[in-house]
Formats: sequence, structure tokens, C-alpha cells
Amino acid sequence: PASTPGVSGGPPGLPIGLLREYLGANVNPEVVAAVRAAAQALTGLGAQVDEISVPEVNQSDGAGMVISYSEAASIHEQWLRTNRDDYGADVLDRLAHAEQLTAVQYLKGQRARRVRVDHFTSLFDQIDVRVTPISPVLATPSPGSPAPAPPPPRPLLPPPTPPRRPP
Repeated sequence: PASTPGVSGGPPGLPIGLLREYLGANVNPEVVAAVRAAAQALTGLGAQVDEISVPEVNQSDGAGMVISYSEAASIHEQWLRTNRDDYGADVLDRLAHAEQLTAVQYLKGQRARRVRVDHFTSLFDQIDVRVTPISPVLATPSPGSPAPAPPPPRPLLPPPTPPRRPP
């Protein structure tokens, strides 16, 4: 059953893209396994899941970092002057790096971002949904937070395969 108002019919035949570049060597194996399990579950529901490739992803990661670091430095500039001790060493290091970036680097990053956005937009001519991890690493539990829930039990048998029709 659909959980979004106005969506009905489930995923049979729904074209889904599994982005290969987001499942590579720089991604935690547990994250990759979880994304592949989700894609497998969608396939089991009848969706058409295919691996797709967007080589620009690997080329534009640096551009994304330049943009996000520059914007973070701009947002935190005033607070850093008055509340520097409230920041962790890792954040201070990133913001110090960001302060060294130039306007030229930022604008080049924005141009690379535009190419990436255009390419991703064109993917939706072929697929309706893109399946990717939100982060390449596992979340770090906050101090004092409850332990993560154990994964649900896996079925002992795979779902039944529909009978094939004779040719």
C-alpha cells in the first residue's frame, strides 16, 4: 500500500536507478549492504531496478565540498568571533580551511554543481526513482543515546517466484 497521498498501485514496473558511484570503495560496506538490500526489496515488489552510472559524481565531490565549506564559513563567521570555544576541533579545522578558499574556487564549484544537477535531472527521463545512500558512513551515536535497534529478522525462505509462461 502506498504511504504517500495520491500515490497508488505500488511499484510493479517502476523504473528505479541504483547509482553505482554511491556504492564504491569510499562507502562503508554496511551502508552499501543496506542500500542493496533496499533495492532487492523493491525488486521483490516488482520494481525494475537497474544500476546506473553518473561519472560526474566522482568529479564533482570536490566542488560540493568547496561550496558547502564556503557557505558554512559565511554562516558561522559572526558566531566564531564570539563563541569559538563552543565549536569542536574538527569543525574549527574545516572552517579554517574554508576561510582559505577563493571566490574563483567557489564559482568554479557552482559551475560544476550546475553540470551535476543537469545530469541528474536528465536521469529522470529514464527512471522515476533514484536509490542511493544519504551518507557514505554510518551515523555516530550521540553520547547517552540508546543503542540502535537490532535489524528485523530475515525471512527463512525467499519470496515465491511467479510461474513462467511458456513461450
